[in-house]
Amino acid sequence: MLTNGTKTPRTLHATQRLRDLGNVVLLERPLHAEAMLGAIRSALTARSRQYELRDVAVTLERAVEDRTAELRLARESLEIALDAAGMGSWDFDLKTGETRRTQRHDDIFGYPHGVAQWNLDSFLEHIDPKQRDDVKHAVDEAWRIGTLDLECSIDAADGVKRWVVLKGRVRHDPEGAAVRMSGVISDVTDRKEADAQLAQAQKMDAIGQLTGGVAHDFNNLLTPIVGSLDLMRRRHKDDERTQRMIGARYRRPSARRR
Repeated sequence: MLTNGTKTPRTLHATQRLRDLGNVVLLERPLHAEAMLGAIRSALTARSRQYELRDVAVTLERAVEDRTAELRLARESLEIALDAAGMGSWDFDLKTGETRRTQRHDDIFGYPHGVAQWNLDSFLEHIDPKQRDDVKHAVDEAWRIGTLDLECSIDAADGVKRWVVLKGRVRHDPEGAAVRMSGVISDVTDRKEADAQLAQAQKMDAIGQLTGGVAHDFNNLLTPIVGSLDLMRRRHKDDERTQRMIGARYRRPSARRR
């Protein structure tokens, strides 16, 4: 915009109009043609850069939106995969003490409609009292070594006693301090019950084999004794006293069956 170069202050109306116009360059007369062309070139260059920056900003905004959508899709896919495997995920913030969980996590702890707040104390309250101290020690140790691998029994809010496995990994800030722990939880109650039934079956099988072996050995010991008694009975069939002694201490297998 060319001005007449007057020294008179602008009116409020003129000042406001310049503000409304925004990107305005004021050139005072008299003005040389080269200066005019230079100002135009500078204005065009500046405007071109503004367009370039605008395009870059639009491109970055679209890239952020696309990346956000990809992360959301990946998270949803992970949750679906974990849920299909009967597993829930959790994330514990050491600074705030709060956690983020999937619904499957809350289902395992007996909250089908979710729970508003959850922290380490809430978790420990559900642990079997006999295991609570050991679990607390394992969690504290996990912050030091960087990983959590824990199997324990819980008393769920729905009254069901369950066995769960928790696996997690600690995240650190740039200074190396532990700040978060993220991981998964799975319900292994069916596996524990199956293992217990298998152990009982193996125990009964071992007892059966042991008793069968003892019976076999005992039968081997009785065979020569029975054979000797039969021989004595035949050789001394006319000796009434011997027959009474043998009869008092021996019965034929057929007699036992009857």
